[in-house]
Amino acid sequence: MPTPVYRPDGRLYRPRKLPEAMLLGYDEVEGVCVVRTHSVETARDLAMAALRRDFNAGEVWNLNNPRCEWGHWRPAGREPGERTWVRDETGLSGQAAVFFDVELS
Repeated sequence: MPTPVYRPDGRLYRPRKLPEAMLLGYDEVEGVCVVRTHSVETARDLAMAALRRDFNAGEVWNLNNPRCEWGHWRPAGREPGERTWVRDETGLSGQAAVFFDVELS
């Protein structure tokens, strides 16, 4: 069951789906976004699993600079199916997400 997160105005955000990791970057991995959570520990585990799933499992990845945000995934307009993150600075709408910068050790 997903963990509820409180918005800045005190309302409860209850995701209807489990947290999910998405790799960010066009030619190489620049970061990982884990939506539907603000738990850095949960997000770190999911991000590492996504990196191991999509790349060589023996490589060592560093997940740096975790950032909790609120926002929406929207069509990017470049290629069909390509999406971009639009931040909601107020935190009053959108999904909870944790972003990590990714470095290959």
